[in-house]
Amino acid sequence: MRHLVRKEIPDGVGGLVDTAGIAALAIRAVRDGGHVATPVGGIQQPAERGIETRNTFVLQYAREHAKLDRLRELAEKGSLTPRVARTLPAEQAPEAQRLLEASGLRGRVVLTF
Repeated sequence: MRHLVRKEIPDGVGGLVDTAGIAALAIRAVRDGGHVATPVGGIQQPAERGIETRNTFVLQYAREHAKLDRLRELAEKGSLTPRVARTLPAEQAPEAQRLLEASGLRGRVVLTF
């Protein structure tokens, strides 16, 4: 990915939002002094390049039912399409966790109930 980004933007991108949990790899596409944000956490700031990192969490929206319903509506309409790597039955939750911990996964693991 870094090579593809740097081919189009040789100095790197100014900002990156990592929702796939691959910030350790994706950060290479960010220019020195750039910014990285992720809702999945766990990124370390590479001080030698002056990149500002921020782990963002959405717990403050846990009780914002109207906003969450709006996101659901957009997803149902196909206006908001999350990348799904695997869909597993809820009984396979331990396997889903192993997949997430292994990293390198492109998309989210969805549990069906």
